[in-house]
Amino acid sequence: RVIELIEADSQLTTKLLDDNITLLHWAAINNRIEIAKYLISKGAKIDAIGGALHSTPLYWAIRDGKLEMTLFLLSYGAQTS
Repeated sequence: RVIELIEADSQLTTKLLDDNITLLHWAAINNRIEIAKYLISKGAKIDAIGGALHSTPLYWAIRDGKLEMTLFLLSYGAQTS
């Protein structure tokens, strides 16, 4: 479904959603690595700030204990500071 949405509106890769998060934040918190990989390939900003905590997808993954997603984001150059 995410792919269909992006194909219909490519700006969704960087757009803030209703909760002030990006689709990459959503992918990070839900440990959806394939979706995260797709979003990054389509231009998603890996260090986008969002949500009530004003933090990056990497922070969300770490905070929720998503080790695989954390390692994935780091391998794609997510900043740690």
